[in-house]
Amino acid sequence: MQLSILRGVLEAVGQPPVQALARHPTVSDVVRVVVHYYDGRARDSVGTLLCTRTGAAVEMRYRDALGGKPLSYTLPEGRPAQLLTALRSAGFDRLPDQEPLPRYDAADAWMIERAAGTFAHGLVLLPEQAPGAYALVVRAIRDYLPEVFKPLR
Repeated sequence: MQLSILRGVLEAVGQPPVQALARHPTVSDVVRVVVHYYDGRARDSVGTLLCTRTGAAVEMRYRDALGGKPLSYTLPEGRPAQLLTALRSAGFDRLPDQEPLPRYDAADAWMIERAAGTFAHGLVLLPEQAPGAYALVVRAIRDYLPEVFKPLR
């Protein structure tokens, strides 16, 4: 259920796959976080971090808001590297989707994707119920990519 909801958010905001973004010659890394708020307290969103030779920025898009236009945030130097290090330390690139995921929409859900060159990996998790390595991934995103949680009501 969560995967179809999260993919629906991604389709609604019209974002290209992370693999396509990572293949651009100036892009070194891409991290995308799709956030679904099950109770509607904020708009579902897609935050995409693009790391290039000249810097890093997060582009935020919200479902059914702002006429499809993004909000952009430049990240301080060093923070993207801290995020990528934290994700690697958590074993993100080898983690499958968190299990078990509920069959109904009763919890916030995230889809996190990372891509670099021809490599891409993604997973779905429930941030408030994330055990072990998944909790480390949640903490990395919250600590180093807080821009993806700027709510739009």
